[in-house]
Amino acid sequence: MTTHRPRITVAALLLALVLTGAGALAGPVAAAPSGRHALRPWLNLAASLMREFPALGSALQAIVGPSSVDYGSDGRLSVLVLGSDFRPARNSERMDAVMVVTINPTTHQMAAVSIPRDTGALPLPDPNDTWKGKVNSMFSHYRAIAGSRNGALAMMRNAIAYALDVEIDYVVFARFTGFDFLVDQVRYVPIDIPAEIRDARIVDDRTKPHGALFLAGNAVQLGGANATKCYANGPPVNWATVSPCYRALLYVRSRHGTVGTQNNSNYKRDKRQQTFLMAALVRVVHLVNANGPALTSLRDAALTRTDDFYTDLPIANNADLLALFNLFNGAQGQPFLQVTLKPKKYAHYIGSGKYALKLDVVRALTHQWFAPVE
Repeated sequence: MTTHRPRITVAALLLALVLTGAGALAGPVAAAPSGRHALRPWLNLAASLMREFPALGSALQAIVGPSSVDYGSDGRLSVLVLGSDFRPARNSERMDAVMVVTINPTTHQMAAVSIPRDTGALPLPDPNDTWKGKVNSMFSHYRAIAGSRNGALAMMRNAIAYALDVEIDYVVFARFTGFDFLVDQVRYVPIDIPAEIRDARIVDDRTKPHGALFLAGNAVQLGGANATKCYANGPPVNWATVSPCYRALLYVRSRHGTVGTQNNSNYKRDKRQQTFLMAALVRVVHLVNANGPALTSLRDAALTRTDDFYTDLPIANNADLLALFNLFNGAQGQPFLQVTLKPKKYAHYIGSGKYALKLDVVRALTHQWFAPVE
């Protein structure tokens, strides 16, 4: 005998939404939460439905209400992602991860472009600005002008958009501690590590010897601050006796030593950061689709770390949160374009440890990857 799975019609979905709470996203009537947490049970239901019936995404968004997510004049969402090397014991703050991520809301294809930390001589939107430092010190330059972190981040977003000749709609900023904290909120991020990484110089716990070993493997579970600290036992290091490292922060920071049989580098680190970001997005979508932590829980946790994490993405409103979830949920299985603007193709050496972008080559690429949505 053939068993047919019951199908949920749009009419039944609308009825369910009416029954689960008058007006706002109240969730099940029997235990309806209140305030900002009202979306949690509803989002888990919505995610399950979208997994079974992807076409319902836009219908669900229409029911929730309009989103204020701004796709700009090019019709796509582009975000500047910045990773800070700030530590309390240091008096400086450099952006050692400078990445622009874009997604086409129609096709859901994503692309990431990273500007290496030693890139200098970027063209600036203010013709009177004579600053010629490396891109990782641009934040400090703009903070001195703006007088605030958020003002500096806005100026940096405009400057990177000007250099790449693209629209950048929003910015996301995280320090080491914020990164660790966010990874812990999803317990771990699974990463495919194609080649073993041996970095004898990276530091996790200053009370122990430097170094970290990442073994090659598929879906390696990398954690945040709750993961065991990593260290070696040299120098010289006997790698056969080093315990594998499972700290996500060290994985995205490592730039010394070897990757398989090749030298590690800033450029390999940049690509590793891009891959990790995509894997983290996949992890969040998977957890929500599997009725795990609700989006509101992750959002609320992030917003408690105001010193360590900042974004001007409109995530406080539940309609916006669902819109962003729909956007990245649709990116699963789509090609992910990645590039680091490294020499010799995209940059050339100009002395003093700095590289200048070949703007014609770089902008030919960004004009293609960030093309307006038709």
